[in-house]
Amino acid sequence: MSNGFLHKLFDWKNFELFVKDLYSAEGDVLVEHDVTEIGKSGASRQIDVKVTQKTSFHTYTTIIECKYWKKAVERTTVDIVAASIEDLNASKGVIFTTKGYQQGAETYAKSKNIDIFVVRDLLNEDWGKPGRNIQLYLNIVGGQMSKAHFPNAQAMLIVEDQPDDMNLEINLSQENLDDKAFLLYSAKNGDTGPNLTRILSEVHNTITHNINSIVGQKNEFLDHKLLVKSDVNVSFSGFEFRQLRNKFAAVNLSEMAINFVTQISRSELNIDRAESLDYALVVQNYVTEQAHYVSKKSESGEILVSAYKNEPPPPDDPNDVFVNGSTMNCFLGPWVGVDINASTRIGESSPIHLKIISAENTLGFSIVPVEA
Repeated sequence: MSNGFLHKLFDWKNFELFVKDLYSAEGDVLVEHDVTEIGKSGASRQIDVKVTQKTSFHTYTTIIECKYWKKAVERTTVDIVAASIEDLNASKGVIFTTKGYQQGAETYAKSKNIDIFVVRDLLNEDWGKPGRNIQLYLNIVGGQMSKAHFPNAQAMLIVEDQPDDMNLEINLSQENLDDKAFLLYSAKNGDTGPNLTRILSEVHNTITHNINSIVGQKNEFLDHKLLVKSDVNVSFSGFEFRQLRNKFAAVNLSEMAINFVTQISRSELNIDRAESLDYALVVQNYVTEQAHYVSKKSESGEILVSAYKNEPPPPDDPNDVFVNGSTMNCFLGPWVGVDINASTRIGESSPIHLKIISAENTLGFSIVPVEA
């Protein structure tokens, strides 16, 4: 595996030190590296890693052989460890390698109660989707509406002194989405309906999604801000709640015209999920058939050990969008606006025609596109 850790970090000595660190992380034990002891036979025995755990009543000793080899471990290595256990009165013997074991070595190790481990790099599926390295595109999509007006609006004056004009000024913000001054009323019976500010917010949402679906996947705009100007018409025709009231008049709305600008900022994200780690590996016991994830944090040096979940990956879901090369879209609220600078590219869309219809949802309405 080209982006793994074994080939980058380990030679035979560092492999022994890695195993030493694994056992040192267990807590109240004495872990020694490269120990030589004389057995009861008088023979000198070299131990790669020795682990000693003392209790009030006995001492438990584990001797570990580390083989950073290019071939599978043979039975003769297991014979040596078994002989060392007997000669040194050790409690347990263990072998670590990176290349596996010959069949005879596995069978013999089990018969001698010797645990045999294989250390390997994580496979791509071990990291979980979409793998260790994540490559995504991020679209930050905002929009700004201006010069909204209501052609063909019909005003029914309720005061004697006629105003020179009845300009509306709406400053969309998170705080005024339910401003009572912009409530809409039923043109049939005067019942209260949705707020005009809510409608404008949904219009903003509909347009930005529409423009992003058309041009948001184009990498020719990568690392640029793309501005798309649109002339938008929103029809109130057929929508019951189309009457706006103020101190001068009740105004029946038929349509709304808006100058709209959509801004898409597209960038590429490349994330190495192991960037903060010295290593991330799988340690598998061939005797007990248990395995663990083992990783080491670069900054703190902390070693993390967790159970390996040996579960088959779920079948590919065609609706799963979280794959490398896909796009994450972040849509900004209508109060954020747009930012024009030197890296902005400007385009223009065809006129956009929308219609407000009643709907059984929390808003009480939906914004739908219509043909011109």
